[in-house]
Amino acid sequence: MRRTLMAATVVAALAATAGSALAAPRIAPFVASSGHAAEQVQYYPDRRGHGDWDERRWHRREQRRAYDEERIAEAARREAWRIERERAERRAWRHAQRERHWHHNGF
Repeated sequence: MRRTLMAATVVAALAATAGSALAAPRIAPFVASSGHAAEQVQYYPDRRGHGDWDERRWHRREQRRAYDEERIAEAARREAWRIERERAERRAWRHAQRERHWHHNGF
């Protein structure tokens, strides 16, 4: 029963489509002006994503280079702070030693 109903529906749909196609005016087929078929179209996006891959790679390299430069600059600042702190500690130690042993200096 269900198959006959489906077959009748399909036949009716085809008849309606064929009838409208016969009644519709004919349209000339599209002919490309360059003499070849329509250009190929990619229906699915590139697996690497949209956009220029080389440009993204260049941008990532620039970001990485800037990050590395910033990291090196931060390490240099920390090293400079450490050296200044050590110098201050040595200076304070020397002054403390002078204060402790001032009577041996002959003043």
